[in-house]
Amino acid sequence: MADFTTRRLVEAIDPRVTSINVLTALSLHLAKTPMYFDTDREAIELALVSACLADTAAARVVRIADTLSLERVEVSEVYASELSQRPQLEPHTASREMTFDQCGNLLPL
Repeated sequence: MADFTTRRLVEAIDPRVTSINVLTALSLHLAKTPMYFDTDREAIELALVSACLADTAAARVVRIADTLSLERVEVSEVYASELSQRPQLEPHTASREMTFDQCGNLLPL
């Protein structure tokens, strides 16, 4: 379950479908709405603050398109250095900062 999300995702949720799914799965806790914010940038910044790190640059962050598309992910520099120890994984691009559109939302992977 997510702890942070965006308003646009919450507004896209169909409450009826969600209720049917969680009742069928007997997982009522999955129907709870996480804290949500207006933009991806705001949600990410506040999620990092909640990690209580002395320096948010030390955060180990992984960004995925969705759980069915894990062949390409973005990772933070700190995590990339750890992953470089794993020969079965290979980087495809150099590290870069997250890029947001003018509305503060992440650009697609």
